[in-house]
Amino acid sequence: MDRRAFIRLSLLPVGAVGLAGCAGEESANNDGSSVDEDITETETAETATENEESEDSPAGGFPTYDLPMYSNWPPETPRTNDFVLFGHANIQILHEAGSEEVEEESPDIEDEENLLLVLPGYGFIITALWFQVGLWGYPWQGTLGNDSEPDGMETEAITMTEGTFVFHGSFDPDLFEETYADGFEVQTNDRFTIFEGEQGTETDGLAYAVAESSVVAGLQTGEGVEHQDVITTLNDAVENLIAETGRVRDTDDGEFLFESTGDADLVTGFWDVNGLEEEDLQTGDEPPDGSSELEENPVFNTVDSFVSVLTLPASEGGVGGDTVAARFAAVYPEGEVPSEQELREELVPSDTAEETAITRSDTRAHVMIEVSEDELERESVAAPNITGE
Repeated sequence: MDRRAFIRLSLLPVGAVGLAGCAGEESANNDGSSVDEDITETETAETATENEESEDSPAGGFPTYDLPMYSNWPPETPRTNDFVLFGHANIQILHEAGSEEVEEESPDIEDEENLLLVLPGYGFIITALWFQVGLWGYPWQGTLGNDSEPDGMETEAITMTEGTFVFHGSFDPDLFEETYADGFEVQTNDRFTIFEGEQGTETDGLAYAVAESSVVAGLQTGEGVEHQDVITTLNDAVENLIAETGRVRDTDDGEFLFESTGDADLVTGFWDVNGLEEEDLQTGDEPPDGSSELEENPVFNTVDSFVSVLTLPASEGGVGGDTVAARFAAVYPEGEVPSEQELREELVPSDTAEETAITRSDTRAHVMIEVSEDELERESVAAPNITGE
């Protein structure tokens, strides 16, 4: 398949709705267990197993996957917003999007039937934007995560959430200590090498930590951010990971969201948003076209939290399977879960999906579709190049 069609589809949301917030080791093992002492991130299984209404599982009756690597970072309590927002992307998609030539405008999201396919692109847009503008000042900025990294850096995916930015892959902590430590106070423990900038110097407001499977950095969110706040945010993220507490995934509902959607190439997540409002879906003073309609969407107007993901089909890069899979999991107040008809009408393309599965309970909903490569190419349309390359 020509993945440019997939990339264009993923970029649809940028012209329609800009998500607010943003500024804000590691993965579960392949057997779904907690991270080990080495904080090793691993790829999750491609296929889910149906859970036959097991009350012992947090997903109880919903499809289940291994917990994805990015789930180790979104905090349960917001650091920069009234809610927790996170995005995640396969780094190869970012590299290919940077070279993509597309039209200047993209359609309104409400004009698209394929909301389940488009929604994960929001997480990609936000993550890509912060990759471009939120890491200025770091000595490895422009090198880490690019398409020609030196030995000792091998980025596979990136995650943005609540004041932190995470690179997932394989990294050599010694390389960072030898090459990117000038102006930083360096501390080590049995899991991370931590680099804290010095207040009043060129490294004021900078702090990052390196493990063999990840690099996590405090985002540069704009003027007025205090040096100590960046350090506190980084330390909070690292300590939550080590203690396995204080994160979205450490709650029953959070575990359900991640376990029922699994690892993916594009991810958008909202936690504790308590119904999407116009101000949640804009970056400027004026609400973007389509935000009012999305707010009135019965799938989102009472939603407490949700995760929406998309996995790539087989392609030149060898990522993904034979079809595109889109998965959506959401948590609602008791008795306010949308009906199966509402979920189908608002999220599932009427004639696109080869397979569709909808599961509901008193407080949770899950929708999964599979789309053929040919159908995805047909549905893709031009969208702007957001990377500036």
